[in-house]
Amino acid sequence: MQQIVRAHILDNDPAVLRWMNDHPNILASDDSQVDEIDLEMVDVLVFTGGCDVHPKFYGEEPREAGYEEYDIERDLRELELFERTRLTHYHFGICRGLQLLAVAHGYKLWQHISGHALAGNHALIGTAGAYKDQYIEGATSSHHQCVRADNKNNTGLVLGVEDYGQPVAAYANDRESAELNEVIESMWFKHTSSFGVQGHPEYGNASKDYINYVFQHMLEDEDTGYYNQFFDTYKQT
Repeated sequence: MQQIVRAHILDNDPAVLRWMNDHPNILASDDSQVDEIDLEMVDVLVFTGGCDVHPKFYGEEPREAGYEEYDIERDLRELELFERTRLTHYHFGICRGLQLLAVAHGYKLWQHISGHALAGNHALIGTAGAYKDQYIEGATSSHHQCVRADNKNNTGLVLGVEDYGQPVAAYANDRESAELNEVIESMWFKHTSSFGVQGHPEYGNASKDYINYVFQHMLEDEDTGYYNQFFDTYKQT
């Protein structure tokens, strides 16, 4: 039997809270339940979806034709907490959470991509790790941004990309655009024990295969899982 993993969700997000607590080895809380996070009582910090990360945190100006839903106070809080815990805790990101973790590691984002702010889902193709070359059906799609793959410091490993079937129009700012053949769907940052997914596994239309993919990477995978990253703290018995 494996030890219980204590997760704290950096938001008041009932859907993520229910989804995580449905797993028998996770005991999750969120910001609605505490006045201040006691980091000594937390193993995994969960960065959830929501508004866009402000482009100033990756050295750009917002697109004039882009979305203007930003919360700089939230960006600062979450980036500061990540920096404070980068070597002591496991980090898990959902949608915006993946994007924030990528920005914290020096990546930029495509500020807008076409055809993805949907209520449907799509297939994910594993590009590394235990799911390499496997198709995982039922990843959700409700985002209009994604992580740029052209980062120079190579701090992250892309674990999965989207099988969209056609080029995706991407816009960085009012001067730069591109057509993407792949959209990053999951990433792993080894040196900070950070894993993130672009989809929302807590949504009702997420498939069991996709949910299993997320939990496997988060908890049990030999390269990315919490139990193996913090084996000395929480040994499997």
